[in-house]
Amino acid sequence: MSGVCVGEFLVLRVMSDDLLGEFLDYKLRSKQMIDLVNSSTYGAKMPRADWTFIGDIRFSCPSRKEQEVIVSFIQRISNSIDTAITRTQREIDLIQEYRTRLIADVVAGKLDVRGVEVPEVDESEEVLDEGVISGDAAAQGNLEAAM
Repeated sequence: MSGVCVGEFLVLRVMSDDLLGEFLDYKLRSKQMIDLVNSSTYGAKMPRADWTFIGDIRFSCPSRKEQEVIVSFIQRISNSIDTAITRTQREIDLIQEYRTRLIADVVAGKLDVRGVEVPEVDESEEVLDEGVISGDAAAQGNLEAAM
């Protein structure tokens, strides 16, 4: 069994009907909030945030109805991204399975590869973990496809 153990937890509870717990969760996980808390950490080996600092942070909060709309939007977008990640991971698994099967067929002699020309690899391409990524264009293309 695997897991993580840490020596410090800060437990937060919503104490007002004006604040939606999911909204607070997203707010606390935002880059701005993380950067703010990180700016207050102390300790070199295992930096820790000071509870007093965190507890004194003030931020604006929209109406509960607006919080619900924001949370709904974030969840809808997150679900879309999660679906794309799941689909992409399945495609990767199938390609790896195909690759393994192809290698096995060639080794077993079930597939004749004599005379097959192997395309040359462009030296400007960077090979990463059995995949080929050609500079920033491929990363940009993947980002655009995900959107």
